[in-house]
Amino acid sequence: MRRNRTPERNLSRAGKYLVSIRHKTPAPKLDLSDIATKRATSPIKSQNDDNLSARYDPTKRRFTSEWTGDIDIKNFQYALSNIQEKSLSTPLLTKPKEKIDINKIPELISFREQARKIEKQKPDYIRCLRKSFRELKSMNLNKDQIPNLSSITCKIPYGRPNSKQFFSAVKSGDEEETQKFLLKDPFLVHVFDEVGLTALHWASLRNYPGIVSLLLSKRAIIDAIDTAHRTSLFIAVKYNSIECVRILLINMADPHISSNSKKMPVNIAQTKICEKLIKKAMTFYTLYAKLPEPQRSQKWKEEAIPVFEGSYKSQKKAGNKF
Repeated sequence: MRRNRTPERNLSRAGKYLVSIRHKTPAPKLDLSDIATKRATSPIKSQNDDNLSARYDPTKRRFTSEWTGDIDIKNFQYALSNIQEKSLSTPLLTKPKEKIDINKIPELISFREQARKIEKQKPDYIRCLRKSFRELKSMNLNKDQIPNLSSITCKIPYGRPNSKQFFSAVKSGDEEETQKFLLKDPFLVHVFDEVGLTALHWASLRNYPGIVSLLLSKRAIIDAIDTAHRTSLFIAVKYNSIECVRILLINMADPHISSNSKKMPVNIAQTKICEKLIKKAMTFYTLYAKLPEPQRSQKWKEEAIPVFEGSYKSQKKAGNKF
């Protein structure tokens, strides 16, 4: 009689068959020679693997080494209360007898002086007001023109028509073309560029004494400043335009106005003759400072101008290079 074969019985037979195959097939041999059998150690332990404990004898307090020989460690004893008794030369810290005055420390004094220089000084409003009146007077405006002052003195670069063409004529040294522009619009002398330089600044920089005289005759503001607080006199001295320096000083340019770098024209003079001219102008300004405006101008014409003209002519005859 044939036995019924159930699915479970078939599975058990298949399992036995697989087991027999597995035991008959030899397992692949693994090469374990490359596998590290030692236990991983931390970086600290690996660094301290110097076997100091084998070289150190705690009873004798001694290290033994083939390279250095025996090293004895002495047993020092320290007592804070007996330092002075054991060594009389050892100084003891004591409290200062006198208080330290911080106002007498040289480093602190120099630091305070530097800080004061860096501090912004309050503007001298009276001086600014006087300067404004002086500039208005030099512009020689009519009563009808004073209310329209904002349109005459521009607040933006190249604020009047034909300003850029006028500046090109000044920079190229074309005196005739410059004069034509000024005949059409005399207020072009007050126009400035992107960095605040006026036509008088550029003529002084390029050393065009004819254009400088022309601009001053058209009431250009002689002490106008740019964004770096530099006057035309400052720029003329910086670029060694001696003839322009002389013309500006004859027309009472102020030699005491300093730039944002706290330098005056006398500090940047390139030649001795330029330095002498500036120093003489500073002396005359100091002498005439307390005089009223009409007397100051008269004194300047009588005493200062002959000095500037005479010193320049004498140096020119001597053949000195400027």
